[in-house]
Amino acid sequence: KQSIFELLKKQPEVTECRAVEEALVPVVKMNLDGIKIDLLFARLALKEIPDNFDLREDMLLKNLDPRLVRSLNGCRATDEILRPVPNIDNFRLALRSIKLWAKSKLSFGWYLLGFLLILGFSSIHCFFSVFRAWNLLQLFGLLWRCVLGYAGGQDVSAP
Repeated sequence: KQSIFELLKKQPEVTECRAVEEALVPVVKMNLDGIKIDLLFARLALKEIPDNFDLREDMLLKNLDPRLVRSLNGCRATDEILRPVPNIDNFRLALRSIKLWAKSKLSFGWYLLGFLLILGFSSIHCFFSVFRAWNLLQLFGLLWRCVLGYAGGQDVSAP
């Protein structure tokens, strides 16, 4: 049986393929047709992957090596971040644009910064999704009535 690393090294379109042994999660760094890729993976105790496979199942983590659990948790966290996003394609496009801008300004490069960028952008995206759904005229009307001292035609100061 060959490892995924050995299989990738044999592919003609894969260059600079190396396993990073000291990493916290199993990772293979490579160039695939000139594109740099860090491939994270985890070996699961399954004979085959079912069509309704869900990474949120905690049973998948049972009896796994801690490195493999960390690898799966990265994917699970990404899925949870993307769950409330209404348009994932737009979200990814905006995120790639911000990442490209940050790289051009030399303010991007560490994994943690990348994660914080995704987390921050998803929070901002969710905020504006909620903000867009608000009925602002109703909100301003309520605020105006409070400023004038009225709530629904009644004096707010009355008991």
